[in-house]
Amino acid sequence: MNILEVKQLKTYFFTRRGIVKAVDDVSFDLQKGEVLCLVGESGSGKTVSALSILGLIDLPGRIMGGEVIFDGKDLRQYTPRQLRNIRGKRIAMIFQDPKESLNPVFTIGVQIMEPMKIHLKLSDKETKEKATSLLERVGIPKERFFSYPHELSGGMNQRAMIAMALACDPEILIADEPTSALDVTTQALFLEVLMDLKKERGMSMIFITHDLGIVAEIADRVVVMYAGRVMEKAEVTQIFENPRHPYTIGLLNSLPNFTKKKKLMPIPGQIPSLIDLRGCVFHTRCRFAKEICAKVILQEATVDEGHLSACLFHDSQEIVKASKEVGV
Repeated sequence: MNILEVKQLKTYFFTRRGIVKAVDDVSFDLQKGEVLCLVGESGSGKTVSALSILGLIDLPGRIMGGEVIFDGKDLRQYTPRQLRNIRGKRIAMIFQDPKESLNPVFTIGVQIMEPMKIHLKLSDKETKEKATSLLERVGIPKERFFSYPHELSGGMNQRAMIAMALACDPEILIADEPTSALDVTTQALFLEVLMDLKKERGMSMIFITHDLGIVAEIADRVVVMYAGRVMEKAEVTQIFENPRHPYTIGLLNSLPNFTKKKKLMPIPGQIPSLIDLRGCVFHTRCRFAKEICAKVILQEATVDEGHLSACLFHDSQEIVKASKEVGV
């Protein structure tokens, strides 16, 4: 059962140089209780997609089209006041950099209490008790309730962000690269806490990352994005065992593998400018590209049940063979 459906979402940024199509015709759905990972290089449109769901796009950006269906209703049709009643209460977000997201002049405890005061209408005593309980649940001693963000480590600030996001028991949690600034040990502890809380509360989660190791560990399904478009969608096992888009194959071949003595195969070049793109957005970096790829904008095609790829040649012998040889 789908709890969220994103249909043909388009978010553009209007600049002096031209229109940047940061998210262009993106569609995916989130099922109740699952972890959906959005993956891709920096600049792929992952974060803008997430912010668009909550209507958090500032000028010069503008959501130009599409639907965001939550609880049977299109959030794109909501007024700002109606959206404020959804944000934090039913759909919460953990932002990428906690030091940028936390207010330096308020204590951690006060900031965790704020969404509860707005949405839950609890007494001061009940709010403080719940905030203290949340801090302890994410591994922060209750004595830190009166600490300011600069007095905590990066890992503790990120845990405080989890506590704040979970304060109102949301149905959906969006986590935007929450582990990118953490060391490996702290990252593992952070993911363990996050997944335990997800199971306890029965939440659905959209997890944004470029780390395929994390994807393999926590994801149920994966959406691979590139240059503002969806390249491939499938269950996590299909993505790792049977990738059928050249970009997904390229990402997997860029991973080090210590069991197979195989050279890393980085994807050549960089993500192109998102102004006036033509044809398949990946064709300039694709080793399987044909002349037609520069002319045709491809829609997702079914590879297998629940497995979609936006490649004209996803069934070609070359790509099937490369899929079987990915270095993971």
